[in-house]
Amino acid sequence: MKNIMDGKAMALELCRSWEDLLEQTGLSPEVDYRIRKMINRMTPLLNKMYLKTVKGQEMVLQCAEKTRRIQHQLNSNKEDVYFSLTDLEKTYEDLLKRTYKFRIIAG
Repeated sequence: MKNIMDGKAMALELCRSWEDLLEQTGLSPEVDYRIRKMINRMTPLLNKMYLKTVKGQEMVLQCAEKTRRIQHQLNSNKEDVYFSLTDLEKTYEDLLKRTYKFRIIAG
């Protein structure tokens, strides 16, 4: 089995990478707002049980990979950032939905 780090630690690392994106100069206000919104919505999830599941951790890893793609695009050209950010937000929204659905089912 893969050695996967704790879901909470992975989510905290993801938040840090989003905060690093915010430190980029020349970010458009829309991109800044969308990233801050994801950071603020991640905070309540950190202690949720779903992040301890394999699927939850895989989804956090997907978000991290998409964040790295955005970082690369910001460093090279800023044109494709909106599409990649929308893709990241869709994955993140799916993570949120699954987390709260898991919470309801688990009771």
